[in-house]
Amino acid sequence: MSPPFANFAADHGLRYIGPGYTADLDPTVVPEREPVLVSGLGLAFVDWMVLLAESRGGTFSRSDDGTLVYAPSGREPVVYAGSRRGVPYHSKISYSIADAAPPLPRFFVPEAFPGTDILDFRADIWPLAVTELAWAHYYELFASYPDAVRGSFADLEAALERDGAAAVGDLVERMVPDPADRFDIDVLDRPLQHERFDSLDDAADRVHAYIDADLRRRRDPRFSADAAVFTGLLSVYRTVGELVRTQRLAPTDVATQVEGNLHSFFSFIASGPPPERLEQLLALGRAGVIRYLGPNVRFDVDADGFRATSTAHPDIVRAGTLIEARLPAASISASADVLLRSLHERGEVREVRASPTSPAKLAVDGSSRVIDASGTAHPRRYAVGAWVAGHAWSGAFARPGIDAGFFRHNDGIAADLISSSTTVQDRRAV
Repeated sequence: MSPPFANFAADHGLRYIGPGYTADLDPTVVPEREPVLVSGLGLAFVDWMVLLAESRGGTFSRSDDGTLVYAPSGREPVVYAGSRRGVPYHSKISYSIADAAPPLPRFFVPEAFPGTDILDFRADIWPLAVTELAWAHYYELFASYPDAVRGSFADLEAALERDGAAAVGDLVERMVPDPADRFDIDVLDRPLQHERFDSLDDAADRVHAYIDADLRRRRDPRFSADAAVFTGLLSVYRTVGELVRTQRLAPTDVATQVEGNLHSFFSFIASGPPPERLEQLLALGRAGVIRYLGPNVRFDVDADGFRATSTAHPDIVRAGTLIEARLPAASISASADVLLRSLHERGEVREVRASPTSPAKLAVDGSSRVIDASGTAHPRRYAVGAWVAGHAWSGAFARPGIDAGFFRHNDGIAADLISSSTTVQDRRAV
């Protein structure tokens, strides 16, 4: 997506700021008091909003009732921001996560996938992962807030084990009266996907209401089932990492489903900004600095410049500046590293890409041995790091005491290297 936008901007005298690390980018090129389109509502978007607000001379303060207020300097742009979900990442949870720690894993363990056949992530893995998250949610709800439920958790647990989360909707409705206490993976992942609005303003109001509700919920231990889902996600990542390590997933599934969809979901739920940042977003919205575009936003170009449209409302927004608020996509074939690029040119390494715009990472087997263009793993060439496909657990920081997957994985690589080195020395001795 980036090169066509960059070329279009250069040919038409527009401003395009592509993906990058926000601290390395120059916010002064963004014009004052003009509409600006921002693609993406993740952490890079939050960083951009801080740069485009406070760096322009605006200030935050508290009103008498405690509401955060932004006083514009008049030099800010008017930001129109959107994404597929249409809402920013969830706020970090403010209460103790350790107090809502169900005994995991429950269902989602490597032993649930016997054999050695290649698994299909969506058909074979994801349904059980969702059941694990639902179990964690209801375990905490029934244990900590028995007044909010009806019946026995054992009955719901048995239904989850027998039928899976997708098939227990009617039972959940009877046992959990308040919809706010129910686990719905689709609503959790795409909270506005089924909503339609008469105008851009209505969509923006809905996003503001969503952010406000999210802030209140993430501060309220009454909804500690959310923290249990967070813990469940960490457990799911661990099992998925083991399935990747044992080569139970095809490289394309690792790239598309694990490093694509699963990591996107995890980031949205568990890797959001601190609540203070979302408060700032609300204040900027009330001050007219940010206007949200709603869900299912598409950014493209026409004769008048960049434009943004949403399937959720009929309005079109145009601007002469587009910012892609996301990190740059990795690439092996186009890497600035001469060694990596030359290895790829010779067919000694292979890159895996989920889609034309997603990161292209280095393909490795379950032991992190580099895979060449023919699909063969090199016996003594290893690769590790964020730019390597298949390291599902490395996308998030490790929590103390959980024996994080990347520690175990790197220990395994070290053991392989020691074993390989010992074998070579023994052969030389003979």
